[in-house]
Amino acid sequence: MPQRRSIARPRIWSALNVRLGDVYVFGGDNGTVPPVAAQTLGDLAAAPSINGLFTEGANVTLAVEEGVNIDGGPVASEVAQDLLIELQDLANAPGALGPFQGKLTAAQRNYLVSKVAIFDQLAADLNQDLGLNGVGQKQVDDAVQRNQQRRDLAEIVAAEIEDIDIVEVLSRLNQDQFAIEASGRALARASQLSLLNFI
Repeated sequence: MPQRRSIARPRIWSALNVRLGDVYVFGGDNGTVPPVAAQTLGDLAAAPSINGLFTEGANVTLAVEEGVNIDGGPVASEVAQDLLIELQDLANAPGALGPFQGKLTAAQRNYLVSKVAIFDQLAADLNQDLGLNGVGQKQVDDAVQRNQQRRDLAEIVAAEIEDIDIVEVLSRLNQDQFAIEASGRALARASQLSLLNFI
């Protein structure tokens, strides 16, 4: 168990303090500071309160396009508070139940069995959150695609305006003006006609 625990520790801390570019993903509106101060089970065991280990800011709402806002995702305490409470309890268990070495006592075994059930539920909850994150990512992807289409259309319109041939436009304008004048003359002649001209 010590080897598994030593592998899990860096995964948990690195996952909670993961960065995308220069921003901590679970940092909320304070993405410049690691959102979880604890780095070891010893840090958890020594902490008087799990809440004091979180340094994240507030949740963020992101505008992905006009009139469409999405939740910027959970902050570290929303994702990991229950997990860290259970890990703190696990880190402090040897003090109450004795060291977990050699043959386990009945109390130690029962304790670990109960913890497995709790960790399974926490994993299920995290998977549900992951699914919600996927929904948000789909909204962002759809908005990016719509914005790309809008940009492409704007570029086409701008190119048509920029690439216009002034000589061709003036030629068409003169032709249209000539056609309108000819129509006007024909209409004027037609309005002057009467049956008296033919009697």
